[in-house]
Amino acid sequence: MGSQKIQGELWGKSPNGWAEVQEPQHIPLWEAMLDATSVGKNTTFLDVGCGAGGSSKLAVERGA
Repeated sequence: MGSQKIQGELWGKSPNGWAEVQEPQHIPLWEAMLDATSVGKNTTFLDVGCGAGGSSKLAVERGA
């Protein structure tokens, strides 16, 4: 079984668990990342398949 198939099966088992339990734990990291990169008003922010979009939501709240 290839890595892609294994990862698909693992991540596909509990997407709500990831979005509701794991993602909120990353908020301090995302805030630090957005601060360090000066994400704010009129910033263009690209999220390339990184979870459920929590960091993008924070960026939008900052005006990105």
